Amino acid sequence: EALARPCFVTTVDAARLARARAYGALREAHAYQTAEEVAADLADLEARLQSPFHRMITFAATLRREERKRAQLRGLLGAMRDPQEWARVQAASEALATVPADAPWLPVEGGAGVLAVTALGWRAVFALQTRLARYGAVDFEAFAKRFRKSEAGMKQLGEDYGTLARQLGGQVSKGLPDVVTGLLKTGLPPEQALARYAKATWLVRGGRLAVEVPHAATAVVRAGARAEDQAGAHQELDRAVLALCSTGLRNTPVLRGAAKALVGAPHLPSAVARFRAVYDGLPRAVPAETRLRCAARLFPARGTAPEVLDRMARALATPHPPAVAAALAASATDASVLPQVLERYAAIVRELVARRAFTGRSAVPASAAELVNVPGEPDEVVELVRQLVAHLPAHEDKEAWGTSADWTPAVAFARRFAY
Repeated sequence: EALARPCFVTTVDAARLARARAYGALREAHAYQTAEEVAADLADLEARLQSPFHRMITFAATLRREERKRAQLRGLLGAMRDPQEWARVQAASEALATVPADAPWLPVEGGAGVLAVTALGWRAVFALQTRLARYGAVDFEAFAKRFRKSEAGMKQLGEDYGTLARQLGGQVSKGLPDVVTGLLKTGLPPEQALARYAKATWLVRGGRLAVEVPHAATAVVRAGARAEDQAGAHQELDRAVLALCSTGLRNTPVLRGAAKALVGAPHLPSAVARFRAVYDGLPRAVPAETRLRCAARLFPARGTAPEVLDRMARALATPHPPAVAAALAASATDASVLPQVLERYAAIVRELVARRAFTGRSAVPASAAELVNVPGEPDEVVELVRQLVAHLPAHEDKEAWGTSADWTPAVAFARRFAY
């Protein structure tokens, strides 16, 4: 009963389940929609079987198949014309649809029913398996409640992601997952986010600076969602770019992307000074564009610029690529916490590699660095992201892990669904 309430298992009458399977296969094979279509095919088949000439020229095996089909069509037609029976068959079909094709059906003791674990139930099994240390001694209902809440949120996220991706697919030629993820982070419904994105695109195109429109428009939408003023957010982005350029930095697409970190700063001159201090303190051996990206990542980190740069230097000494080192240094609240952050990062990398999370390993370090702050053990975190990937509508093969593009929103929102 505890498993049935959250739809982790389903129970149906065995005979009704068999009929639902047979009728479902028949309707799918012949695309039957109404009882009239079934009746027409049945009449045609019965006319053939009643013809002596047809029986004379047809092989016996073919005749047996046609007679079996006639019996199935009669049963299907009778069920479709009986509202109560058809409702029962439909209920069994709906139960069948919730269960994986290869899942076993087990007999229920003392009855004619059969029981199976639903697809949701199997996901709950895997989720609980990786969380036994925390939930093993807790009442099952407590786990089920948190699991259902997380699943509902993931499902809604997948639907919203699909809506935005379909609407923006023809407008964004590069970095669509990043743009969609940025709009989702606003927390706005898809329709409202699209309307604000359209307005932000118009503002950006008419601005004084040449920028990468989709990404700049997304930054404007996110800043405008906080301040309820898209025009003001767009002006802030322009001012941030100009302020950074006034310090001697070249106006490049990477700089314009980095300037998004300064949007919303309470005092722009102080923010520019901090950004420049972090940028100048990064090793000169790191390419200029990479230093800009790292500075944008380190800019909002806790601590003074020298403290942030000290953590960055320690992370680089491990060694790690600059972008990964910046993410790890930003995750650590101070230098004393950095060793634990590095240790957790290494554990998540091992888990991703062990589970073969990507077809290629180039995306593993960056993903692991983003997942460091997600609560839970490394295997929990990776399993959580895998479940998020499976909810994305663009991810066709639900058994595979997906590409790095599939992981962009999953990694970005993993913390929201941790439990």
